[in-house]
Amino acid sequence: MPGTCSVIIPTYNEEGNIVNMAKAIRELYPDFYIFFMDDNSTDRSKELIEELNDPKTKLVTRDPNQRGLAISCFQGIVECGTDYFMTIDCDFQLP
Repeated sequence: MPGTCSVIIPTYNEEGNIVNMAKAIRELYPDFYIFFMDDNSTDRSKELIEELNDPKTKLVTRDPNQRGLAISCFQGIVECGTDYFMTIDCDFQLP
């Protein structure tokens, strides 16, 4: 995916924020890829991401033995495969 950009979003039990975050990114950056790096949420986070049905949005469910924000971000950087990337928290707060 040369010349493209990804937004990497680590998530854990963010069902209240996921849909609004995806909509906001899609409105501002329609060509960007979105990677939700889910840290084995116990709420409906994974289902909501799948229901977005967006070909440029990917859900990555992480290894339950390797948890945490830093590892989620690093794995997202490795997985995205784009020239550029950014990370943002799913709660609309600055990182």
